[in-house]
Amino acid sequence: AQLTNWRRYLEWEEEQGNEAKIINLYERCLVPCCYYTEFWMMYTGYLERNGKITEAREVYKRAATMFLKNKPEFQVHYALFEEAHGEIESARAIHKSILQKTPDLVEAIIRYAAFERRQGNLAAATSCYDNGIQSVTEPKANAFLMLHRARFWKRIGDVERARSAFQEAITSHPNMKTVWEAAIWFEIEESQKTADVGDDKLVQELFTRASEASELSE
Repeated sequence: AQLTNWRRYLEWEEEQGNEAKIINLYERCLVPCCYYTEFWMMYTGYLERNGKITEAREVYKRAATMFLKNKPEFQVHYALFEEAHGEIESARAIHKSILQKTPDLVEAIIRYAAFERRQGNLAAATSCYDNGIQSVTEPKANAFLMLHRARFWKRIGDVERARSAFQEAITSHPNMKTVWEAAIWFEIEESQKTADVGDDKLVQELFTRASEASELSE
């Protein structure tokens, strides 16, 4: 009930539009609610929407270094904020810090790889995926990450590396249905683009290999 009351009170105060009162209320709220991500996100969101970027950055930093050090989802938001406002090296450092603490967190791996892709740093993005695949040992999570890496190569237009990545996923998870389906759909899409008979053969080959695989699971 206390959290709901704070949420409603903050929303009401924002509707009134008095900046000093709104900021004061957020600061009051974050005394008892300092370990709740949503209130920090509400506060930084309010500041950012109103052009107070420096103030928002300070709030992010306070939360990330004092109260939410072990909340990677908040740390990711902090990194995205820094990137959005041109602080690329700061964003990179935050992403790396998250992965140092949680090297097997799939979302953090994908977020960092995407960040480096946006910076045009494909080598770093590739390294992030490769290291992540080594760190993530749970089979479904590992397969998901391997498929994400394959789609990464497809997205940037490197069809052969994408194909190789899909094949690697099959080799690592030969009994996982989702892996076969992803690889087959990739080849179907490529064959439709090129109308190449060779691509059709790749599709048929994958269908045959999948049908021969034993005990396919999701």
